[in-house]
Amino acid sequence: MDRAFLFVAAAGEGACMALMSDADSDVGLIAYEMNKVIERVGLYLSAPPRPDMPSTPAHVEK
Repeated sequence: MDRAFLFVAAAGEGACMALMSDADSDVGLIAYEMNKVIERVGLYLSAPPRPDMPSTPAHVEK
């Protein structure tokens, strides 16, 4: 990771997009293009919240 960039952006409700690039990449162009992709597909990347988990494990009979 010493010679690379890691980009992470919100990409819809409950989702994100991550991208890794070389250190000599045009970071402005990458950020711009990521945002354009998220604008087009962000709605489809959304994930509904998970239902609440019970605070105690369910009783399992043996």
